[in-house]
Amino acid sequence: MGLRAKPSSNLEHAKAVTAEGRAAFLFDMDARRGRRVSRYTQGMPAIDLANQITLAVGLLLLAVGGVRVLRQRQWSDAITLPPCDLEGLQGLDAALVAWLFMFLPTVVVSVLGSLDVTALTGDVPEAQRKAVVSALAIAISGTINLCAIIFIGRAKIKGGLRSWGLTGQPLVRQAGWALLIVFMICPLLFGLMYLVIMVYGLVSGTQLPEHEALTILRAPSTPMWLIVMTVVNAVVIAPLVEELVLRGVLLPVVAKGLRSSWQGIVVTALLFGMIHYSVPQTVPSLTLFGIILGYAYAKSGSLVLPILIHAIFNLRTVLFTLLGAGEM
Repeated sequence: MGLRAKPSSNLEHAKAVTAEGRAAFLFDMDARRGRRVSRYTQGMPAIDLANQITLAVGLLLLAVGGVRVLRQRQWSDAITLPPCDLEGLQGLDAALVAWLFMFLPTVVVSVLGSLDVTALTGDVPEAQRKAVVSALAIAISGTINLCAIIFIGRAKIKGGLRSWGLTGQPLVRQAGWALLIVFMICPLLFGLMYLVIMVYGLVSGTQLPEHEALTILRAPSTPMWLIVMTVVNAVVIAPLVEELVLRGVLLPVVAKGLRSSWQGIVVTALLFGMIHYSVPQTVPSLTLFGIILGYAYAKSGSLVLPILIHAIFNLRTVLFTLLGAGEM
């Protein structure tokens, strides 16, 4: 066996470590690819097959929709948006809502951290105690945010909830459109996320962290009540709060200040992506998701539509995770 030469400098040592990490990542990618080939030859699990079918159907629907718009020359109509201004909503209102949205969860986490929560976390493994506090903080701060935002909207916006786009439109029809849109955008969002993961792995030789909620849902030791709380946070609280804040309050104020609905959509979409910085591989795809959600709100005039799109998208992710899709 030959002896490896010792690096002569810190720079050379760093290069050697990076090269070894990249090689290990490539080896891991090859192993995973081999397991995927084995799955195809031995029979793909039903849940993975269902996941890929939904993505394929969504890609087909997206292509059909794009061809239809192109043939009918409706691009100008598709990208033309009405003003997103809401009469009565001021910059100070948006600043208060944004402050609550950004900092209230941190305050709640600090308060919970100073309390004895062992009565709530007694049946949870020590490694998951932090996740429990985080889930509780999301539920508590989300509920407070939701009440505060609705109060401000009803008090400040001329015309109340109807002008805000929360009432007055058929719910079943909007749910149907939301489901169709989720089918169409999933191939784009997941494709972009996997591209970021692949490029990052090839460059750095390391893997990016998984979203904390998905880790909780995958862990076999997670108690049922924590799974239920995580699902409610992801499917109900997060879509309601994030859409009311970003699309319902910040987008109209920013669009009015910049005198452009599209600029308001892009700015709030960038903010939507950046608030998920703890899972960096999702930032580009969630920024694109934010643009889609903002477009849906501006084009339809309904906040219910982006809320439903957001909720259905999160529900799809949660269901496939619980059923074991993508596990190696």
